[in-house]
Amino acid sequence: MIHSVRFSSPAKINLGLRITGLRPDGYHSIESIFVAVNLVDTITITLSETLQVHCTPPVTGTPEENLVFKAATAFFRTAGIASGAKIHLEKCIPTGAGLGGGSGNAATTLASLNTLHGSPLPDSELLMLAENLGSDVPFFLHSSPAFVSGKGEIVTPLHLNLPWHIVIVKPEIHISTAAAYALIDQRTQIPRYSETLPDILRKIINIQALTYNLFNDVTGHNLTNEFQDVIGREHPVVHMISTRLLSSGAIYASLSGSGSAVYGLFATEAEARSAAARLPDFNTYICQPLTTSQR
Repeated sequence: MIHSVRFSSPAKINLGLRITGLRPDGYHSIESIFVAVNLVDTITITLSETLQVHCTPPVTGTPEENLVFKAATAFFRTAGIASGAKIHLEKCIPTGAGLGGGSGNAATTLASLNTLHGSPLPDSELLMLAENLGSDVPFFLHSSPAFVSGKGEIVTPLHLNLPWHIVIVKPEIHISTAAAYALIDQRTQIPRYSETLPDILRKIINIQALTYNLFNDVTGHNLTNEFQDVIGREHPVVHMISTRLLSSGAIYASLSGSGSAVYGLFATEAEARSAAARLPDFNTYICQPLTTSQR
């Protein structure tokens, strides 16, 4: 049995995000394309007698409140394993950004501990644990591009090769997910769409030399993040960053999740780096989509 190993825990962006209703359990139903990117945290796990979690840089709250601690506790309890682990989390993904960093950390912890202990839990049990930890956690068990629905627990893989270079921009604002959904619930008009998100994405990636105008001709108003307008009214910096990315050559720019990170899709790495240089007052990250084999 391997006793210590490092794992990468990726971020994600949302290509479109639709809120389709309020569920009886209080969660909102969504539809979105989740795409993992090579902006990653690193988790080092060393098997031990007790469970300890350390984070660099330190995060607020007690270790027991961290999703990594909760994931590890759930794994050991469900697998019936009496020992523990020393877990060191090196954070690179910004928090409160809509990039799923904490959810990815939880999923990576579940999958990694299962691997280290010889896979005592089948995929179905790992999925159950992931669902209990958070809405976005199930996606990160595999992290291949996927159509995500329900409250986030229904993950349908999409076998797509996404060609873009991505600039992620993180403004220094914090957006509460609960507050963002409260703004959504205040809307008087519900958007209607003529195409599904997977169908839109398949059309886009089959177009050579995709430009901003061509992207919009193909997608119309069907590829939108419904948080973009409501969050942009509360925080104008979101619209400013989107506009700057588009003026720098992005074929598409959007809020990720409920924010506060904004990303732009670029055809080339050179364009992405040039766009990031035009936003010197913000933390920027240049990355690419991940395939399953790159995890």
